[in-house]
Amino acid sequence: MTLRFTPAAVRHSHLLHAQRHRSPVRPRCSRQMDLQALALLCFLTPALLTTACDTRDDEAANGDTPIDEPPSSDPPADDPPADPAAIDSVVPAVASASGSTLVRITTSGFSDDFVTLPPAVSFGGVASAAVVALDSVSVTAEVPASPAGDVAVQVIGTAFTAGVDRFAIVPPVAPGEVIVNEVLANPGGLDANRDGVPSNRDDEFVELVNARATPVDLSSYSLRDATGARHTFPNPTTVPAGGALVVFGAGDPAAAAPGFMPPHASGQAQRASSGSLSLNNGGETLTLESPSAAVIDTLILGASAAGVSRNRSPDGMPGAVTDAHTGVPGSVPEATTGGDFSPGMRVDQTVW
Repeated sequence: MTLRFTPAAVRHSHLLHAQRHRSPVRPRCSRQMDLQALALLCFLTPALLTTACDTRDDEAANGDTPIDEPPSSDPPADDPPADPAAIDSVVPAVASASGSTLVRITTSGFSDDFVTLPPAVSFGGVASAAVVALDSVSVTAEVPASPAGDVAVQVIGTAFTAGVDRFAIVPPVAPGEVIVNEVLANPGGLDANRDGVPSNRDDEFVELVNARATPVDLSSYSLRDATGARHTFPNPTTVPAGGALVVFGAGDPAAAAPGFMPPHASGQAQRASSGSLSLNNGGETLTLESPSAAVIDTLILGASAAGVSRNRSPDGMPGAVTDAHTGVPGSVPEATTGGDFSPGMRVDQTVW
């Protein structure tokens, strides 16, 4: 047997090589913790897998979309198109509770031609018995009798319906609520209606004043003297609260008359439906009557001086006596003609 001896330097080199390639030696306690963590992971892994599967199964059963699925690419449903129909105007905006007032309704956005097929119209849910087409978008409708108050108006076409919520139904006129306030029986060659043509016939006038705090409907009321009806108010005719309406014998009070509306319009100036008022310069009795012949007001006139009207004194007061315009407190002459009258104005020439 041969014995070999490794020099000390070589043995030291081998030892260094072995130390460099040997796995690190870990403490015993660290190895125990790793074993415990591994055991816990093995224990929990089946439960976690089961929970995840159960969650997906529940989502599928409830119809819920899992959070890892992409959202739907379907576009949202379009909103239904808005109804284009509208009521643009109702003229006048008031009518008597007694019914029969005609109003003009103008619309837009309907697919119907009203001349071909007039729509149905209702007031407060009550159908109008008379609807007549004026053109392709406008109709007149007769307002049915109904209690006073605000009501809704509806226009019902074949495809669309339009409405407005506030249409005023007002009580019929009671005695003393509308008064015969001023009368010019003798124009004296002055142009009272301001149409540029002085006329002792055309420039006669009667002024009415609404003395109540709400509008009135004078449709089909009449202004009468001892002979008969001198003027029947057209349908519709309304006067605003505290407002005035003037009836001239004839002429064109709208031609050059600031403050007056066209003769056919409600609330300002009209021409006598009989063609003349034919007022007596020496004295006259005028009466305002309802369509049922109820007397609303009576005015007894004395003799009239040329270019001077007779007026309630105080101005606009129900039941007040009459006096020459010059004798009423606050009276001033009319600026345009210099006459002592004030059609459609107070005696001091201010608006009602």
